[in-house]
Amino acid sequence: MHNHCICLVRPPINIYEPSSYPIELMILAAALENDGFHDIIIKDYDLLNSNNKIEYEFIKKTAMDIISTGCSYIGITAMCNNYMFTTSLASEIKNLNPNLHITIGGAHVSMCGKETLEQYKSIDSICIGEGEITYPKLIKRLIHNQNLHGLAGIIYRNKNNEIIENEKRPLLQDLDNSPFPAYELVDMKRYLTNKKTASIYIGSGCPYNCNFCTTSLVWERKYRTKSIDRVISEINYLHKHYDITQFDFIHDNLTYNQRYIASLSSGIKKNKLDITFELSSRIDSFTPDIAKWLSDAGCEKVFFGIESGSSKTQNEIGKKLKIEYIARAMELCNQYNIIPTNSFIIGFPSESEKELEKTIRLAFSCKIFSGGTISCNMLSILAGSNIFFKTENQILFNEKFMQSDPLFIFHKNQIDQSKKIPRIYSHYFSIPYKNSSFTAHKYIHLQQFIASMTDKYAHTIHVLINEIGISVLKIFNYFFKKIKNCNDNLEKLNINQNDIIELTTQYNLSSKHTQYVLDAYNYNSICNQISKKEIKLSKKTKSEIINIKNWHLIKSNLELTNNNNTFFESILSQTKYYYIIVNDSQSILTCKINQEEYYILGDC
Repeated sequence: MHNHCICLVRPPINIYEPSSYPIELMILAAALENDGFHDIIIKDYDLLNSNNKIEYEFIKKTAMDIISTGCSYIGITAMCNNYMFTTSLASEIKNLNPNLHITIGGAHVSMCGKETLEQYKSIDSICIGEGEITYPKLIKRLIHNQNLHGLAGIIYRNKNNEIIENEKRPLLQDLDNSPFPAYELVDMKRYLTNKKTASIYIGSGCPYNCNFCTTSLVWERKYRTKSIDRVISEINYLHKHYDITQFDFIHDNLTYNQRYIASLSSGIKKNKLDITFELSSRIDSFTPDIAKWLSDAGCEKVFFGIESGSSKTQNEIGKKLKIEYIARAMELCNQYNIIPTNSFIIGFPSESEKELEKTIRLAFSCKIFSGGTISCNMLSILAGSNIFFKTENQILFNEKFMQSDPLFIFHKNQIDQSKKIPRIYSHYFSIPYKNSSFTAHKYIHLQQFIASMTDKYAHTIHVLINEIGISVLKIFNYFFKKIKNCNDNLEKLNINQNDIIELTTQYNLSSKHTQYVLDAYNYNSICNQISKKEIKLSKKTKSEIINIKNWHLIKSNLELTNNNNTFFESILSQTKYYYIIVNDSQSILTCKINQEEYYILGDC
């Protein structure tokens, strides 16, 4: 056995997106190298998993694979969604070799470190918060068989089997002291073949205090960033060595500091970096100036955590966004060609059905008027969060939450474990919804419905709920049986024309409104076929389209415009995506408009 060999492990994270490289472990590996350790192995099982749901047999194979490295020290980074995998993996490793020292790190365990050691004898130590300084010091003490007493930033089990919680280590004051990631320890080409975007850790910290989030607790509400020179040097390194031009700037709320954004954008332009990038922002800090600076520097995507469309809920959860700022942000994204991802959460404790309706209506409005992506999630009660401590005596284990996990297939003993330890696995628990008739089970189906509809039938549902004014929840109830029959496979959830006719009949819509909804439905249906490559587009010139007779144009706001020569003056609506031409003879044609290129589906 190589006594000083260290194996750093990332468990699987998801099966939907290509893996990005494990930057946290690469930074940790670099810190170890700077302290004189060179026998370091990074094992990324998110990359190694073959996009299948994971059963327990995979955990056993993972344990054997780690043991085969000959390492003596194992550091595992874990999130709440793969924490059961992590604890099970630790147990399997210790069954194979009880002499290995296993350390767990990450934001989740930073909130439940002591509880983890109390429940899992296979785990020897916990690294709280940042590990760049703490973990190398821990390994040094272990190698020299020194007492861990007084080592800031860890919780550990001593020789008497007592759990000792040392003081916290202060956060790094200067993030430029965080080392360059150890890119040489992973197969960068393999990662960048799957995903062309490279991640750069710019900093962390959000000064706000949302009660469902642990970011402010882990990073102590301290906004920290690397210097502009350091960020530019990392961009240059990745471009030089891997020919990367697309970047993801990792920070919880980067746009909070306007001066920093101005300097970053200026630095990118001053160094003539021909790049594109994405980042995260609060809605209310996404000002006209920031939008312009970011766009000028190459920003193409922004993630917004909106969470709720209700001012009442915004205040209750501590987010306190002003709803009017949301429309401004969407307009700025359109103006500067930035694609937003708008994230929403449903299932807050005091949320009424009225507040829930507002959130869903807003989600569809954002989709229609800004394009981009809608992310809708059930509230996850995170261990250590303020909302956890407020509801700790009320939460109930919800096996459906575990069984609906998109990544893992859990064994009965894993489910039984989770049920007994809410302080670790609170994300598998639900709360009583005192202001709503919805059960947790039905909330899950509603979340699935929103995810599927914003992806495949956004215009159809938007017309029904935001233009005609039908209740979102009534429409959901209409499709509830279909959703249940999908067995959590949203790809199977489809709407057909008979559904639309039956729904419009049920609500006594006029023939004009019925046709309006059908036009929207036809638009979405064609787009779905195009995205699945079931039908092809052929290129046409502007003059060829003008000469087509007897058609209407449905724009993104679904106003019907008759064919005339003034049509092209107002053709660009608030989205940048698909348009559909509905021929009077019932045959469907589509037209995509992008930089003066026009595409027609079918015969003209």
